[in-house]
Amino acid sequence: MVETADRLSDAEATPEQYLLLVGGLRALSRGEHASRSILDSYLLRVMALSGWAPSLGDCARCGAPGPHTHFVAQMGGLVCTNCAPAGSPRVAGSTLELLRSLIRGEWDAVDAAAHSDTAAASGLVSAYAQFHLERGIRSLAHIAAPFSAAPADDYPADADPSREGIR
Repeated sequence: MVETADRLSDAEATPEQYLLLVGGLRALSRGEHASRSILDSYLLRVMALSGWAPSLGDCARCGAPGPHTHFVAQMGGLVCTNCAPAGSPRVAGSTLELLRSLIRGEWDAVDAAAHSDTAAASGLVSAYAQFHLERGIRSLAHIAAPFSAAPADDYPADADPSREGIR
């Protein structure tokens, strides 16, 4: 989030962008929601504050009323079948609802979303933000990969897994 805020503040940071960053960092530090969902919500919202809100209703190219199922980051979000380039990905309705919930900050819906929708939405948000920022976001590689702990069966009954490797 800080990397994105730094990139966007090259022009002029607004108080709203600052407050959004502080709120996102606070939510991360408190573990209020999944880290990736907090990041995705931040990215969508800060892009909207910067004038790059993705179209999640009408066609981003021609304005045809939705619903649409093709998402093309380079065209500004959802596009109709007539505007969609060949091979553009189709997005499930549940993923589109998740994207809308992320940009609105509807955390009950975000937290209840299926893992497949969360993963799909994250990919779309990453592509969209990086396209409009005109560079990759290096920190995405660190948050995108899920952390996994070893199963409890891998530890002896009297071992404390939190102290593993500490001698």
